[in-house]
Amino acid sequence: MLTESLKNSLFYGTQGTGKTSTMFCLAKHYNSELLMINGSMDANIDSIRNDIVQFCSFRSLERSGLKIVGIDDMNKLSEKSQEALRGVIELYKDTARFIVTSNYPHQIIPPLRSRFTQVSFDFNKDEELEQMKLYMKRIVDICSVN
Repeated sequence: MLTESLKNSLFYGTQGTGKTSTMFCLAKHYNSELLMINGSMDANIDSIRNDIVQFCSFRSLERSGLKIVGIDDMNKLSEKSQEALRGVIELYKDTARFIVTSNYPHQIIPPLRSRFTQVSFDFNKDEELEQMKLYMKRIVDICSVN
């Protein structure tokens, strides 16, 4: 069953802040099948029309039914590819969620950007310190299990 709590999301911010890792964690959390596309290498209009549509068209027999399409470096897609993706998102809104990352969200066309919940991964100094503390605590917890 498709959960309503996961929305199409745009994770943006500087490199190395955990955008892509968060995408993988969400797929695991929802026990979802994930199609990962690298926007700077793989994504062109044909991969939008063929790979993504094919992936979204078929139900998973092993997973929860929720399909997640992850596109890393979304801003590297051409304007035509972004326009094609907009239609695919609308077509599969009931069966798939799209999570995309970008270092430069302003390079994503506004009609596409408006279809995502936008989440900033840029932290101010206080937030960064708090996240580092939580990260270190988690590492200590993992290492102390054995």
